[in-house]
Amino acid sequence: MTVSQTRVAPLKKVHVEISLSAEANDPAGSGRVVRSLKFIYGVGSSGLSGFEFKLAKAGPGDKVELTLDPGEWESFFGHLPIPWPATLPQRTQRRIQVAVQTVETPQQKEIIQALAAATACGSGCCGNH
Repeated sequence: MTVSQTRVAPLKKVHVEISLSAEANDPAGSGRVVRSLKFIYGVGSSGLSGFEFKLAKAGPGDKVELTLDPGEWESFFGHLPIPWPATLPQRTQRRIQVAVQTVETPQQKEIIQALAAATACGSGCCGNH
């Protein structure tokens, strides 16, 4: 696995840390809920998720701030696992801050595993991610 200062792009392994605001009017990243998420960018069977689209061309050290409305979370993350209990963010509008930690070239095995996981649900989500 090669670590470099590359940008988020298709088939790169991306590691982000996500901070969730406590309330909708709190600044993004001010919340205490922080989760880490690692994924292969761009392997979803329906194309890029909204989450991936917002990270396009970001690099290590970049931060992206977003506001999501209730009921929008699952479709926004698409095939990616929501990195906290689904009931937590969906009750109210929340702001999130996504901090890109690393962008790497993954091993071929990791790409194949990510493709298999992303397509396991077919056209609908199985609810396991």
